[in-house]
Amino acid sequence: MTIDVPPSDLDGLDLADWDRVFAVNVRGMFCVTRACVPLLRAAPSAAVVNTASIAGLRPGPQPFPYAASKAAVANLTRTLAGALGPAIRVNAVAPGWMEGDWMRARLGDNYQRLMERRARMTPLGRCVTAEDVAATIVSLVVSNPFVTGEVVVVDGGYSATT
Repeated sequence: MTIDVPPSDLDGLDLADWDRVFAVNVRGMFCVTRACVPLLRAAPSAAVVNTASIAGLRPGPQPFPYAASKAAVANLTRTLAGALGPAIRVNAVAPGWMEGDWMRARLGDNYQRLMERRARMTPLGRCVTAEDVAATIVSLVVSNPFVTGEVVVVDGGYSATT
């Protein structure tokens, strides 16, 4: 699989990998949402929260398919909010550098050093956890009845200050 080729290596990217990443991150999300619409319309207060990424909101060193697919998720979230409102609210969360196995695999032996560096550069003094993302998702579903079409960045203020 070539999804981890650097963004500067356009020729090194296999289009089958591009298609696979988009199928999972964008098409899959759309298909699940579309399948759930009848049940969501029947609910008294319905909300969808998609998972985008900071990689889809600003340029960076992330692999092209991942970054482009997460940008598509952000746009699709806003488009679905318009199409499904007012009965169904649609928002997304966009985590930044998140502690855990995925980042550990990406950063390898540099994981600890780079995560500590990112934490020092983040106004809230640490990197994102799965619990932070989950709390934001729950808040968007339960506590924000007049929010739709938004992509909430969950990165401790890093992207707003760098």
